[in-house]
Amino acid sequence: MPSNFLLLLPILGGYLFNTTSHFFHFRAQALRGHRLVFEAAVVGILFLIPARILILILVAIGWPEWLLARWPQFTNDTALVGTSSLAVILAPLAAILWNLGAGFRHRERIGTEKLAGFSGLSRPLRRWWKASRDYYLDRAIRRSGDGLQQILHDVAVRSSTDGTVVGITLKSGKIYAAYVTRSPNLSPDDEYVMLAPLMSGYRDAGTQEVRYRYLYPGFEDGVAGATMTMVVPTSEIQIAHVLDRASWNTVLERLKTEEPGDESA
Repeated sequence: MPSNFLLLLPILGGYLFNTTSHFFHFRAQALRGHRLVFEAAVVGILFLIPARILILILVAIGWPEWLLARWPQFTNDTALVGTSSLAVILAPLAAILWNLGAGFRHRERIGTEKLAGFSGLSRPLRRWWKASRDYYLDRAIRRSGDGLQQILHDVAVRSSTDGTVVGITLKSGKIYAAYVTRSPNLSPDDEYVMLAPLMSGYRDAGTQEVRYRYLYPGFEDGVAGATMTMVVPTSEIQIAHVLDRASWNTVLERLKTEEPGDESA
């Protein structure tokens, strides 16, 4: 077996661990190129230690006999093939256990009402997995995200609980009042935010006054319908702020009594 293949195995194991572990996955989104490779290599090398210990234990007890008898022929007597291969298997398994353990500690973040369709053992496991993902995404954004990412994430978390709405002004002058349906992340290749728009309008170029003119179908009495979802590049957002409920309720009541405006306004 080529020796350079053995060098790639620890990196592969580290990569699988970093991409499977929610903690490292969201943290890695803020990293670039060579740092990702370096971290994957370091993590992969660390997993060689428990893999080597486990291999020595299996050899000492002589199990499994059929594999131990054929292994030298399969590897052409190349040293550490078994250790490196086992490290690749242990890495993602360890990440899965880490996620479930973290999710168990933070399981109250995900209510059981959000797990419709799951039953039996899959129900708590699914809950723990989602709780781990939400916890580490929240942690990564609050530690490494910019101001815009933190506001959008905060609204996304609160939209599902208390109906918090964000006001967004684009560079074009278009404005939206919307729920944030998915938190942004730190990946430079995914710089978008997903919105469920409630109202739209424009900001006056001269006075900068906010003027909402259009009420989206499905939004009645402060409840967003599932009639529309939109994706907006975060690079196009000029201003984002949390809207005061009393203020946008007043605008809502006005729009419900006026002639519908043009959505493109």
